[in-house]
Amino acid sequence: MISFILLNLIIYIPFHLFEEAVGDFPKWMYEHKWLPYHMTHGHWMTNNIFIYYPMLLLTVFIYIFNKNMICFGVAILIWGLINFGDHFFYTIKDKKGSHGLITGFFPV
Repeated sequence: MISFILLNLIIYIPFHLFEEAVGDFPKWMYEHKWLPYHMTHGHWMTNNIFIYYPMLLLTVFIYIFNKNMICFGVAILIWGLINFGDHFFYTIKDKKGSHGLITGFFPV
């Protein structure tokens, strides 16, 4: 389970965020009403690297250092499934590939 969790995080930063950035994901989020304004790439990347990713890492470390806290390990797996599910849903809804779908599928 630990290797699966770490694979999820290793794919997320360099590959998943790159795939989303190439597709102008902040603009896509605004167009799909996920944001009240069009966020710049810098602001979006800053949120991912300095807010979301550290929270995910904290969850992993809690699980690695205390196996009794399995809910934290499972939370990472659920997060990966939800992330993929969002991309998959909007790919079908929009009838075109959602940027992040390919790398979102890897951890699943």
